[in-house]
Amino acid sequence: MRICVIGAGPCGLYLASHVRSHEVVVHEEHSVVGLPRHCTSLVSIRGLQELGLYRKELVLNRFRYIEVIGPSAYPRYRLDFRHYVACVVDRPGLERYLLQEVLNRGHVVKLRSRVVAVDPHGIVYTQDGAREVYDVVVVAEGGYAALTKQLGLYDYMLTKLWGIQVDVLLEHPIDSSTFTVIFDRVLSKKFFAWIVPISDRCVRVGLGDYRVSIDKLCTLCRYVEKVLDLRIKRWCSEVFGGVITLGPPLSLVKSRGSCIVVGDALGFTKPLTGGGVVLGLTYCRWVANYLNSTEVFDPKVVRKYLYSKLANIHLKMSFLKHFTRVFHLVGNGVLRSTLQLVRLLIEDLEGVDFDDHTTLLLKLLHLR
Repeated sequence: MRICVIGAGPCGLYLASHVRSHEVVVHEEHSVVGLPRHCTSLVSIRGLQELGLYRKELVLNRFRYIEVIGPSAYPRYRLDFRHYVACVVDRPGLERYLLQEVLNRGHVVKLRSRVVAVDPHGIVYTQDGAREVYDVVVVAEGGYAALTKQLGLYDYMLTKLWGIQVDVLLEHPIDSSTFTVIFDRVLSKKFFAWIVPISDRCVRVGLGDYRVSIDKLCTLCRYVEKVLDLRIKRWCSEVFGGVITLGPPLSLVKSRGSCIVVGDALGFTKPLTGGGVVLGLTYCRWVANYLNSTEVFDPKVVRKYLYSKLANIHLKMSFLKHFTRVFHLVGNGVLRSTLQLVRLLIEDLEGVDFDDHTTLLLKLLHLR
């Protein structure tokens, strides 16, 4: 089969690197992979290890603790996972590594090749006027999901937010093994803010909300200085960000004709944080395994195969989605009480997987 992958982000490249027995062509609209940056790049160590992507040269920092801060800095506490569970990865470096893996397979990557339209029968149209025909088209375009909408596969029930962040240099070193989440409706009306150390002198400061701006980011930086007593010397990166998709979608398999959607365009992301790197790459590995096992793409067969993998995950994510929708909507009063209750019920996070938010919620509810 001749397979087209639209998008050279982590999902598109990871899937292409795992296809062995077919010809793959990856179309990427930008001139380089990994840029522009969009996400915080905070991911589970266990998840990366299971995907075969935990490489020391790609890890910028690791975390054992999470600090939770409520409205007006109360409550404020730190929880211990008892070991390193998460890390910040060099996202451009990760994508360059995956690109090399794709090229080592003998596949083709076309940079500056923006796909503007896709026909369900496998016909791809690019901005330069080219028309190419494929047996399978994998849409890995990211959270903006323009082609997914064009194909009629987009889930309009998904919650979409915007993230904005910047790396800042600190005047004094800090404990770099702790990342911080701040739940305060003054900073973010519908989501939360975060402080993720890249090193002991550099932190990534950001927030998500329905509307974000440089002014909101500046307000967060003032909060960091005033409330957390972290002296910011200067900003040391460009401001970056993008769409935050809170999953899961109503259907975890979106296909039409010869086309299938993966990654953030599908909405296969965590309901609480919108994180989707490990989930998305795991899904792409399953799709690649199916493609390696067949000579003819059959939407019914791939749907059955993927649902056999996803049944338990979808149930847990749907359960968590209902809780998080309410959690992100409540005001500061209820938010403060909820975070105080969390502090009373949980002394540490030993045994809880960083990616498994459902298990954490069940632990809170004493259902385990």
